Amino acid sequence: MAEATSTAIPEQKQTATREELQQRYGIKMAAFYERLKYLKLKLMKKGRKAFYTAEHVEQLDGLHAHIQEYGVMEGFLGGELATVEAAEVEQAAETVEVHEAPDEFAQLIQAAQEHAAGALIAKYQISAAIQEQLDLLPPELRSQVQQARAAAAPKSQSPQDVAAGMVQEYQSRLQTQAPAPNPANPTPEMAVAVALAAATTA
Repeated sequence: MAEATSTAIPEQKQTATREELQQRYGIKMAAFYERLKYLKLKLMKKGRKAFYTAEHVEQLDGLHAHIQEYGVMEGFLGGELATVEAAEVEQAAETVEVHEAPDEFAQLIQAAQEHAAGALIAKYQISAAIQEQLDLLPPELRSQVQQARAAAAPKSQSPQDVAAGMVQEYQSRLQTQAPAPNPANPTPEMAVAVALAAATTA
């Protein structure tokens, strides 16, 4: 809570400006207008000069002392000394630019999201680099990867194994067909199987 500063209004001076009173109480413009609204004080004007009277300063001093002691304006009896309509002070207060406090929770969520996204991006980039360079893996992990690759790779077959498989498939088909095919007039499949079988025994 702001405390009163050493700034004082000279005794011979019966008026004070807003800036002088803000400095006197160590408060900002918005807080100053809140006090005016509570006390229902009206800014006085003389030509182009705007000021507050000695009576205004006395009431503001009393309210400031009350706030210093209790922390709130409520309960200060000086607020009953109304000298102006509240609507006029409210109109003056509307000219003060008030910035809404930032949503700290939303900022915290955004920071967490950005941190998580950065961590995931780095994770996938490093993973891609390691897949291209297995030497970056520890020996035990590199060995596991190589074994998995070998197990997943298609098995190569010799020509003899291929021919034997085709002959076996052809024989299986013959057993399920009726009537049995005429050996004197073999089908193309049978001719291929016979040729492959002969090649395996050569």
